Formats: sequence, C-alpha cells, structure tokens
Amino acid sequence: MKRKLVAGLALSAVSFGLVSFTPVHADVAGAANLDIVVRDFPVTHPDFENFSEEFISTGDNNYCANHGATGGTCGELIFNTSVSKGAIGYDAAWYTTYAPFHATCGNGRSKAGDWIGQDGRPHLPNTMLPSYLQLTTTADTLKYGECNNKTARGYTQRGYEKYVDGMVSGTKCNGNVWANAVYYTPGMVQPFLKFAPAAAGAEIDMLDGVEILKAKDACDNFFFEHWYSDNNEFAKRSNTVLTLPPANVAGSSKNIYAMD
Repeated sequence: MKRKLVAGLALSAVSFGLVSFTPVHADVAGAANLDIVVRDFPVTHPDFENFSEEFISTGDNNYCANHGATGGTCGELIFNTSVSKGAIGYDAAWYTTYAPFHATCGNGRSKAGDWIGQDGRPHLPNTMLPSYLQLTTTADTLKYGECNNKTARGYTQRGYEKYVDGMVSGTKCNGNVWANAVYYTPGMVQPFLKFAPAAAGAEIDMLDGVEILKAKDACDNFFFEHWYSDNNEFAKRSNTVLTLPPANVAGSSKNIYAMD
C-alpha cells in the first residue's frame, strides 16, 4: 500500500517544485517516507538550457538588434554567434524547429503562462488541478533578481525582492539591483497517471509501472517522453526517499504532512 500512496504524492510534490530530498531510510518520528525516483539530465539534452526567455527578448535597450540581430531578437543573436563560433546546441533546429517551444515558456518577456504572487500562489486559477487546489494570489507580484547585498564571501547574491513569510522560501534581498516577475507554465502535464496493467493476482506497480503523460506542447517539452522514463540515452536514475514531516494542525484529527 505504501507504493500506492507514493506515486500520486510524489508527482504532486515535484509538480509544485516543493520537494527536498533526504537520505534513504530517513528516520523522522511520525513522518511519511515515500519512495520516489529522481532523474538527472545533462545540459546537452535538447529540452534544457534553451534560454527561452532570451530567445524571444530584444534585450535591454534593444541590445540584440544593436549587436547584429536583424530581426531584433536575442534568439537570432544567439544562433548567429553559435554558428560563427562553432558552439553546440544552438543550431538551426534550436532556432527554427523548437522555436514555438521556447516562445511558450512562462516569463515576463513572452507573457505566456501566469505570474506568481508574493504568497506563492498564481494570479489565475490552474484548471489542471483539483478545484480545492485552484487557489489564487491576493498579493503583489513575486519578483526575483540580483540583490544589492552580496554573499558572505563577497559574491553576487540573487534572491526575491519580497515575499510573504511562511508562504515562499529562499533568499530575500535587502533591495534589488534588478528583479523580474516570477512566472510558471501550467497545463504541460496530464492531471492523471496511467498505469501498466498488473499480472493476474498481482498489484499494480505504482513506482515503475506508471506513465506520466504530456497534456500539450509547451515550454521546451519537445522530448517530454524522456522526462519520466529510463528508456533513453540521457536520464540518470536515482531511487531515494522523500520524507514528509508531520505538521501539527490545531483541531485536525487527520495525518497532515508538510512540504517545504
């Protein structure tokens, strides 16, 4: 039964980007220990490191047009520079075939997707989620960028301009040099899981027998079938445990767990 619980909760956690990994056999009193799969990909995978925001941007003060992009976009400048320098990855396919996938990533340049509020909730309801999770923000826009303050070792610090404590976590700047609105791209993944049929008399394998399906083409998911599969040359699989510590909620008799 443990694995039956795992697949759904682990998927939900990863979808929200709120997971923190702990060692296998983590021993936390009262915690829910969930078996999960983590897949790492190299930066050479076509779906990653695509500079999607820069692809459609003109750059600050039309920087890219002023440096040789006749069409005005930084995607053209990246492509031209890549070809002239013999760089790998930003070739004709990246510039043409995959262009619609770059342009549909949620960010302040494309205005695709939706922006996130300082309470960690989206501006619009995410209709791919159950109705009880379709919460929307009541706060100003969450912004992330370069901080005025440096790290303890004197390096450039990046973080949030401001956020509601307890609702968003991460570095909060003491003033910003610059900060951009935080966007996300909803609707890329089907809300339901598909499981391989079990053999007669056996239970469905909800860890290795699950298939996560693409809902639509968007935001560099051209090779989406690689993301949750081991049947490709890119993915490096690791099995680990996600430990959800118990959360004390006054007046509740349910087992409630916290994700941060």
